[in-house]
Amino acid sequence: MSAVKNISSFRLASLLRREDDPSAAIKLFRNPDPGSTNPKRPLRYSLLCYDLMITKLGSSKMSSSSSSPIPESVGIVQPMSNSFLSDYLLYHRIVPTEILFCNVINYFGRGRLPTRALLVFVEMPQYRCQRTVRSVNPLLSALLKCGAFDKMKEVLSSIDKYGKPDACTYNILINGYSQSGCFDDALKLFEEMVKKKVKPTGVTFGTLVSELCKNFKVKEALKMKHHMLKVYGVCPTVHVYASLIKALCQIGELSLAFKLKDEAYEGKIKIDSAIYSTLISSIIKAGRSAEVTGILEEMRKKGCEPDTVTYNVLTNGFCVENDLESAYRVLDEMVDKGVKPDIISYNMILGALFRIKNWKEGAYLFEDMPRRGCIPDILSYRIVFDGLCEGRSCATIAFDYFTQKLMEESGGNCRERNDFKRMRRVFEYIEDADIWKWELPGSKAFNSGIVDLGIEYDLNQNQTLFQKLLSLDHESVINRGRESLSRKHKLIQEALEQSYEIVLGGDEEFGWCLAVNADENAELRSELGNQLAEKRKRMRLRGVGAVVYRVPELEDAAKLKISLRSVAEEDTTQVSQRFGGGGHKNSSSLLLSSVELEQWKVKRN
Repeated sequence: MSAVKNISSFRLASLLRREDDPSAAIKLFRNPDPGSTNPKRPLRYSLLCYDLMITKLGSSKMSSSSSSPIPESVGIVQPMSNSFLSDYLLYHRIVPTEILFCNVINYFGRGRLPTRALLVFVEMPQYRCQRTVRSVNPLLSALLKCGAFDKMKEVLSSIDKYGKPDACTYNILINGYSQSGCFDDALKLFEEMVKKKVKPTGVTFGTLVSELCKNFKVKEALKMKHHMLKVYGVCPTVHVYASLIKALCQIGELSLAFKLKDEAYEGKIKIDSAIYSTLISSIIKAGRSAEVTGILEEMRKKGCEPDTVTYNVLTNGFCVENDLESAYRVLDEMVDKGVKPDIISYNMILGALFRIKNWKEGAYLFEDMPRRGCIPDILSYRIVFDGLCEGRSCATIAFDYFTQKLMEESGGNCRERNDFKRMRRVFEYIEDADIWKWELPGSKAFNSGIVDLGIEYDLNQNQTLFQKLLSLDHESVINRGRESLSRKHKLIQEALEQSYEIVLGGDEEFGWCLAVNADENAELRSELGNQLAEKRKRMRLRGVGAVVYRVPELEDAAKLKISLRSVAEEDTTQVSQRFGGGGHKNSSSLLLSSVELEQWKVKRN
């Protein structure tokens, strides 16, 4: 951008507004007139210039490879609250408005910096800006995003100093209680809101209806949707309809879900592609795939074009039925319609190809993905690896590979040849537990025994690892394991008594299962998951169990690992892959925040 002589604040504001690069914008802001012929008369910045600059920095999301000083995770530079705001009084004598402080607080909330957000609010009087409920609300919202509930309580204890709580205040608090699993308290807040004659908004009802649906109180949610218009005069929003339609689809009330969709159109509410995707997914699961074409035609007539999620729903439906020809047609249609297939699109087809043992086509698609504009992710590699392994674990694959290499190099005269044959059986037992088959006699006792041995598998710390493994005999390991199984069984039973129900994925799509917390007794986690799955199966329900524990290496107490185990043909990877995890059919895992887990828990009245 060329320098402009004798630039005015109006001209600077215009240039800042047009500058897309935050890094270039901040350089322009700090040195707007490098060619000025009168340096003794510095530019007098306007309030608009500061507002534009702060908004641009606060809303920017730079890539990690960028040379910009703005961090990707924060999206906001530290001088914004210090240098920029102090400049107002020290140099230009401009009193910042409350809305500007609201924006700054919001940006620190997005950047997960609750202390900075609170500091900006505390220092507002220093800039001769009065604090009202208008600035309290974004502070509460920022603290909620950061999970700083104690700080929220401190702010709420003195909220009367800034004015009466308005609808926005109540909306934030209702959302906070809902997220933390205290929905009864959220309903009490709603009652207090009405009692104090604060009119609820569409956001209020959107949160309440969504939470009622998550708690499987669909009748109550429908009743609240009716009351929001008839009693409170608030028109149902698209978010309200989306929550209700999704909940109705989950409980199999498809006809009522479609009626609600039609009702929304009658109320001049534009239905988005997400709602159509939910409906399409549900009718496919109900075995009514023939109706999909009609829904897609209706979408287009209503001016709602299918997006990537919609096409992925279709692709998944065809992949489940092993109709790969139709799945490829969906992929081609996406490209023709200008909708770019994402990694989920390709991974679904990859998974289906390897599931039906079409390894050649699967390998070709995997290699062709970069040409199609989609780079394989870790899950893509896992799908290919698992598919090529044909139900084997890394244990026997690696053992067979290196054993063969040693035999070839020794010309068949390897002195450990007999040890290798005996050791092959040990690895078969390891594989039996690894991929959750449990088919070999005494397999669980072997697994218990191998854990009890406490072998250090890091070769850097255990130079005799190879000799130690060669000395193992599967029968001796089984005998050792049998001695400790009874003790472990007692601990497992005690843990199982503390089990609770969760909804996998937070909705009915993946069903319910039993879960148990297992921060202690790490060696029992695998068997705990298996026992939970077996218990659920005996109840004639889905044979899946979830073991929940913290991983110290993550250095984040709020981050939980959810280890899923299943029996028979139950596939846990559908859940784990949805949330960025992975594994194989009967054993997979994912990471989840403690807040998200609370939302998964089944709440009983």
